Amino acid sequence: MHCSTQDVLLALLLDRFVPLHDEKFELKARCDLTLKLLEELKALSAPLPAGADTQKINQRTQAIIQAYALLKQNKKAEAEKLYEEALQTVMEGLELTRGDQKKWPALDLAQKSTRILTNYYYDQPERFALEKPYRELNTLSHLQNVQEFLGKNEILLAEKEVGFAQEEIRHVLALALGIDLIGIREDAETLSQTSNRPEREVTIEIFKQQINKCLNSSSLLAKNIAQFCEQDLMGFVRPLPAHDFKAKVVQGLKSEEELVGLLREQYQNLDLHLDASAQINWKNFFEKLLYLPNPHQHHYFRMPDVDHIANVKIWDAQGKLRLHFDAESRLVYAPSVEEMRSGKLDENPAVLDVAVIGGGPGGISAGVNLTAMGVFRYAIFEKSEANSTVRDIWSREKEADTFYSGPPGPIAGLVGMQDTTRAVFLNRMNSFLDYFHVNLRRKEPVNKIARENSLWSIETPQGKYLAKNVLMTAGRYGKPRLLKWEEGTADSDIRKSVVRGVEVDDIENASVLVIGGGNTAFDNVKSLSGNGSGRKKNTIYVSYHKKPFNVPVSLHVHNNDQFLQWEAEGKVKILWNTNTAGVEKVEENGKTRFKMNFREGETPTYIVVDYFAPAVGWMMDREMMEAVGLAFKEENKNPDINPNTQAAFTTQNAEKIPLTGLYVAGDYAEQKSVPLALSSNYRAAKAIAERLRG
Repeated sequence: MHCSTQDVLLALLLDRFVPLHDEKFELKARCDLTLKLLEELKALSAPLPAGADTQKINQRTQAIIQAYALLKQNKKAEAEKLYEEALQTVMEGLELTRGDQKKWPALDLAQKSTRILTNYYYDQPERFALEKPYRELNTLSHLQNVQEFLGKNEILLAEKEVGFAQEEIRHVLALALGIDLIGIREDAETLSQTSNRPEREVTIEIFKQQINKCLNSSSLLAKNIAQFCEQDLMGFVRPLPAHDFKAKVVQGLKSEEELVGLLREQYQNLDLHLDASAQINWKNFFEKLLYLPNPHQHHYFRMPDVDHIANVKIWDAQGKLRLHFDAESRLVYAPSVEEMRSGKLDENPAVLDVAVIGGGPGGISAGVNLTAMGVFRYAIFEKSEANSTVRDIWSREKEADTFYSGPPGPIAGLVGMQDTTRAVFLNRMNSFLDYFHVNLRRKEPVNKIARENSLWSIETPQGKYLAKNVLMTAGRYGKPRLLKWEEGTADSDIRKSVVRGVEVDDIENASVLVIGGGNTAFDNVKSLSGNGSGRKKNTIYVSYHKKPFNVPVSLHVHNNDQFLQWEAEGKVKILWNTNTAGVEKVEENGKTRFKMNFREGETPTYIVVDYFAPAVGWMMDREMMEAVGLAFKEENKNPDINPNTQAAFTTQNAEKIPLTGLYVAGDYAEQKSVPLALSSNYRAAKAIAERLRG
């Protein structure tokens, strides 16, 4: 089957690679085809933008091009040496940020080159031409690793390297077309929010526009790309369907093979009815339909783009609902673990196997791992939108940083994390939601949890649910900690002058007082100053109650160093030993501004600014945990849990006993970092799955 050049390019850029099954011959075939595609793309390059320095490009790519040639001859040691030399040339004249200096020794050459070229060359016209040969070499390196691991029969490691190669080849293609994948993620997120449209829909629209623009601007490039797209790539990528599916009813289905085959042909608007003789192994069905990986062996940073199964119901011969994918592609109803084990329908089909509270990275990790472990009847309750902490509280300048609490250990479970931009991290987390059709119930906050006989009851504004297990994994950002003057302020103008999270990102040409001296305060200054560039033309003050900053407890060492460097350069003024006492409005040249008074005897006595950015912490909602009797440790006030299973304890008569069916993970368990939240939710999912199976 052949498809248009545009269709193939769009499928490649969207990461619509056909899923693999860890079969040796499949991995070998995918490796060979990826190598063929790489060789085709090596000969292609987008026209250089105005202002690009060709001499600079030639000088800084010569060594990496030679390294590629050596690696192709399997001269790995010589190629690596040249790679190091090439990296030094692109780093000439650059000064690493304090954060990068700390993590640099832990990064490999590919990670270093990617970080340098995407972060430090982001706005330079030579970036694409410089970055492309590095991505090409990285792709070749991963493909050679595939061959090496296949030769040793290490299939899982080979599959992992194929995934890395496919990620790199997407970037090689984008760079050949002159498309900025990272920039598109940021644009799509912004446009999605302003237009109230799904981010995937916006992303596809932008990709189509960019592809057509590229093909129309260069007839030679279009001709060369069309040549390699003419080959049959349907075993490599899956183009988007070109039509909508009409509603269809099918009767008399007898096997999971029939069900999967129908859903491969039409994955939306289906009403499927099983025959009375049907014997469906639901776990096998889901594994085949969703290409479920092994959560104990596989690990991913993102998932490929998939067809969204939606508006699909499966009924048994007695007319009882067995499975339901809703209009939002969520698996909202499925057989319970007990149903799949015994073959008998549950007496109360409304009872969930698991209720997960919190739809951030931790909650998503729990849902993904539960699905892969064969637990399909669960719901994630989120008070806002998926990843609301990252979306609404992280500033756009903030990175998704795996080193947030120091060098990260290995992340357990399917959901992984790499250092990247906020927008790319959000897109990656959404890819897990889409791929696993996670049942995340947006804008449904949990108001109360209580024990009800042997089950747990969960109350939300939409109704009451019963569950066999509850996993509490809402983030630390339950509600902001308010300053005293903020609590007592009713004036609407003063309230509007207080900004937090992404609200800080939009401030330009203003004076701002950041209150606090921790990592959030640093992120605010980083955003307001345009990462120290001054491009936003803000005047920035920081009020901190003592001197120096509390390092490393509240502020990382590298952030402290950067803070002090910016102060020395005059990019921020730190008001040491000051405590905010109260705000009043003042009029200056017809403009309302705000006078912050400091405590008596402090210098300065006051300061007049346009905005306040409090960064004094957030409060975790402990009330719900205390209401169910969860015990807390005296030494650090964290919930008392089993660190191996995340199972919670309570205290009765001074004795610690398990709270059966209650688990606590993520920031609710220990306020540390996203990597630790991902791992703790994997452990909780594993323990819950084992408990459900008895």
